[in-house]
Amino acid sequence: MQEPRSKEVVLTEFRIQSILEATMRVIAREGLPGTSMNAIAQEAGIAKGTIYLYFRDREELIERVAQATFQELLDELDEVFAAPAAFHERFVRLVEKLFGFFDGRREFFRLLFSIRYPDGPRSAECRRAESPHYRRYLEQLSGFLGSAVASGEVMLCDPERLALFLSEGLHALLQRRLREETSPPAGEEVAWLTRVLLGGLLTAEEKVR
Repeated sequence: MQEPRSKEVVLTEFRIQSILEATMRVIAREGLPGTSMNAIAQEAGIAKGTIYLYFRDREELIERVAQATFQELLDELDEVFAAPAAFHERFVRLVEKLFGFFDGRREFFRLLFSIRYPDGPRSAECRRAESPHYRRYLEQLSGFLGSAVASGEVMLCDPERLALFLSEGLHALLQRRLREETSPPAGEEVAWLTRVLLGGLLTAEEKVR
């Protein structure tokens, strides 16, 4: 039987969660320039010094928010992969989920990547490959594709290599959307992207030749 947690532990967890949620709200509202420890403290309704009881600096706080955010995405993807639906329906839902996730947190990811990868895209690529969240995502995606290959819904292929191909392609497109001031509606991009990935590049006229 699990021992009950002390009031101090419960209070600490509550304060940390409140700070993380306040950070996300400030980033979404103020963008990069307005995301300061002062602004976060005001949003959370606490003294700035209280934040430093739990986080060394803004960078550590942003990283903690990122860990919680990526875990949230992985949990949502678990539901997509496990849904009782045909492969193509779950695949479209997967791409919709990824686009909605990053589009809805655009300012946060702009700030996160500027902190994580100050040396540019090459640094980002190397560090992403080392991320346990990214590795778990690739495992999820590979298992999802492997099941579709086994059931005959997807052509025979190496699901691990296909997962890497899809992951890196989607990542590049999502990164471009983060950098753009205005992007095509997510629904439009999801539609053409899933159409190409599931149906191929050739037009109907070309396929019958």
